[in-house]
Amino acid sequence: MLYSCSLENFSSSYPYGGKANGLHELYLNKLPVPESIFIEATDDPAEVDCPSFQRTLFQHLEAFKTEEDLYDLAIRSSALNEDGANDSFAGHYDTILGLMCFEDVLAGIKKVLLSQEKGETSSSNKMGVVIQPFIRADYSGVLFSSSPFTFSKKECIISFTDGCGDKLVSGEEAGTDVLVTLSEKGWSLPHEQVIPFGEQKLFELCQKVKELERVLGYPIDVEWTLKENIFTYIQCRPLTSITKIPSKTVPVTAEYLDSIPKQLLKSDKVSLRIDAQKKNTHVSDAYVIVSNTSSTQQELASLETIKRSPLCHGYSAVVIYPKLISEKVVRSFIGDTDRIHLNSLEDSGSTMNTAPKYSTIEECVAEFVTMANDDFWISSIIIQEIYSPKFTGVVKKEGENTIIEIIKGHFFTKGTIPASSYLVSREGTVLSKHELCQEEWYEISEGAVIQHTDKSNQKNCLTEEEIQRILKEFDTFLQEQVALIEFGLLEINDTPNPYLIDLVKNSEDLPELTSKDISQGILSHGKRTGKLHYVDLTDEESFDLHFHNAFNEENKPNDGENLIFACKKTSIELLRFIYANKAENIGFLFESGSILCHLSIVLRENEIPAIQIGSFDALDLEYGANYTIDAESEQLTKAQRVQKLTY
Repeated sequence: MLYSCSLENFSSSYPYGGKANGLHELYLNKLPVPESIFIEATDDPAEVDCPSFQRTLFQHLEAFKTEEDLYDLAIRSSALNEDGANDSFAGHYDTILGLMCFEDVLAGIKKVLLSQEKGETSSSNKMGVVIQPFIRADYSGVLFSSSPFTFSKKECIISFTDGCGDKLVSGEEAGTDVLVTLSEKGWSLPHEQVIPFGEQKLFELCQKVKELERVLGYPIDVEWTLKENIFTYIQCRPLTSITKIPSKTVPVTAEYLDSIPKQLLKSDKVSLRIDAQKKNTHVSDAYVIVSNTSSTQQELASLETIKRSPLCHGYSAVVIYPKLISEKVVRSFIGDTDRIHLNSLEDSGSTMNTAPKYSTIEECVAEFVTMANDDFWISSIIIQEIYSPKFTGVVKKEGENTIIEIIKGHFFTKGTIPASSYLVSREGTVLSKHELCQEEWYEISEGAVIQHTDKSNQKNCLTEEEIQRILKEFDTFLQEQVALIEFGLLEINDTPNPYLIDLVKNSEDLPELTSKDISQGILSHGKRTGKLHYVDLTDEESFDLHFHNAFNEENKPNDGENLIFACKKTSIELLRFIYANKAENIGFLFESGSILCHLSIVLRENEIPAIQIGSFDALDLEYGANYTIDAESEQLTKAQRVQKLTY
């Protein structure tokens, strides 16, 4: 005989199906649930004809009887495969609503049981039934306790309608959609909307469901009703658009593209690798680690997929989803610390500038996941191999010509090391060059940042073959003229081998620099007058800063005053001054710098005038005095572009 029970007598010894389990969770956590009858799951509708079952059911239904000796009910499906962590099967099975006699109730139960044939995915699936009073509500709706689109724990999405919600959940009626956000100040509506039952009542609903989410340890999809200002919860299930995403590690190759969640494909670090593979451009091996921290996932991703290539000298780990945590790009260098030989470093005059923060990839990934988990259920991390190149640099199409800049070691785009630069024609002829000695350089090796010194006074120079190989390797990217290409140059068996490191897409209206501009030291066009302010750079901080970090105004100097910042190098550290001041109020003066580093790009995007002029000592600058810098007039020498004002 089929077993049936009430909420109070629910027992996990009997399989009542997914919807019954969700209602029981609501009941255990003291949320208002309508009186419910659960019928054991079966694959044989004929069991409903059993006299003993019908007698028991009749007794259960006594409390539901109306004055007309009818029952105003909702008869709902509760299949074993329904409302699970991986599949909800929402809308697959039948629901019977309205006034009915006892014979209609039995017929309705059979109809629901038979509807398993429409959504059955396994021969072992059975259908249970939930019977509840049909609540003729003032408002009804669905609430997602977290965002199925962003995976954020700080967002709830609610859809509601007047009256009963059967047409809303079936898709027949659109309803009203509302996004509610949670911050330290509490719940709020980011967009102004009229809530007919009141904002505070809506926030009360969000708070109750969010508290249940915390208890369960996974995001939930809850159906609710509001009648006479009282909420009742009629369904609770895992939010499968989040809970079904598996934790896994996959190589970043076109072959595995379909197995990477679509949100991750929006990351530049993923898409550039797919693009490079299509263009047959060399790029280092990389892996994406997807982590789902909801309790429906039994364990985090295995890292056994990650295989070290012969060229690997460690890894870069970057959280790519969410893009920012606490307004910063979260990243670290990691590797095999046993491969770092301190004695040999000291013998060569090199020092460890920054020690590895993590001894293993596992340790790094675990901490990154914990950081992301404060606000997001799903996070993804890209692990990229780091090579040990002869040079790193950038190459960019500039009009009909190409600019190439290089340094020894890593961290080119941070702007801390003066670069050797080349202006090359379409045919590959060097039109002009500025080659520099580099007395120090930084290498990323097995998670450590190693500082090397070089007193040989040997300039960093590219050979003709190296220039040709760089242009050939990145020809398809250069022809598109859409990005600044960051690259490394390996030397394998005396043969130059360029490889792609990163792309920085150009702003569509980014002003171009002419060869004359470059020879005049112009980094960004414009003219500005202001008080000269010297900025002392540490370099060390620049290693932890990133192009996409958000900046606050803690370091805002002399609010509202026009300033010219004098700096030795085009370091990424200076981004904080750009974001803390209005672009029309500032300009920059550099001793040396890169045309193509991140800072110079931001200067041009914001139309902030900037010039590199060589040694400040030769100009006898007076800090605190007012100067005009002119990075737009023609027929000026470098010295004439910087003029002290006299009154």
